[in-house]
Amino acid sequence: MKTKFILVLLFVLVIFSCSENEQKNDLQQTDESEMKGLGKAIGAGLENLRIDFNRPVTYHYSNLEEREAIIRNIIRDIYEVELRSSISPNGETVSDEFAVDIVINELTNTLILYPEPINQIVVPNPNTTYGDDKDCGGKAGDGWKSYGVCMSEVCVETKSKEAVSALSNSLTSGKCLDIRVKRNTFNARVCARLISC
Repeated sequence: MKTKFILVLLFVLVIFSCSENEQKNDLQQTDESEMKGLGKAIGAGLENLRIDFNRPVTYHYSNLEEREAIIRNIIRDIYEVELRSSISPNGETVSDEFAVDIVINELTNTLILYPEPINQIVVPNPNTTYGDDKDCGGKAGDGWKSYGVCMSEVCVETKSKEAVSALSNSLTSGKCLDIRVKRNTFNARVCARLISC
């Protein structure tokens, strides 16, 4: 009788011991697959970065490729913001407009995104200009230069690179690049200037 009891007890212990090992193995496999998934997400790099347009955000980069990837993601996400337009009682086209300033400090390898709230504007004719400062959403003497009006995301990316390239040659100690993208339902304007950091 004692022998049967001991055998049953050993059998129960072996079963529980095996099921605990299986659970540990399952948990270990789950942890490993989650880590592999996390590694893939990190490996995908900055391409999966989602931009927060509700508040200023600072991004750090270690090389020009990372900086360009962050700017590319900002531009992509600018085009994902839903903007509406309508015709006013006066017959004017009215649109939501969204703007972001991208301030690049090459000394500290930081990029700060300053979003502006969406507001309503009367859509100007893209061929009409009031001077770069005003066209870029500033006032006289702000130092803005308009790099063009774009009808596509690719154009905005190209014009942004052009602005960074042109102004990088003029960078001096204590200066930062300020790139502004103003987008309405129909087009986007790319502007840039040098500012104090």
